[in-house]
Amino acid sequence: MPDGFVDSGGRDNATSGTELGLTSTSTIVTSVVIRAKKANTGTIHIGKSDVSTSKPGLSAGEAIKVNAKEAFDLADTFFDASVSGEGIEYWYNLAQ
Repeated sequence: MPDGFVDSGGRDNATSGTELGLTSTSTIVTSVVIRAKKANTGTIHIGKSDVSTSKPGLSAGEAIKVNAKEAFDLADTFFDASVSGEGIEYWYNLAQ
């Protein structure tokens, strides 16, 4: 787990082209690191509910960190995988 983060999770996308929320339940956070799983062969795309694999994404092992001024819900942050069955790992800080 990256320094300073208090909890973690992960999720696989069974069907490429189908966006999924990072979590299936409301999880209010102030920051998150999202990493494409190291074993992935395609790319992972992060965004809103209309996220698409047609835009640049994260390759295996690459990560993005989001620090927000205001808390946000991980269930409203989505990802899609260019290859079915691939996924993400994430670490986050819960909002106070």
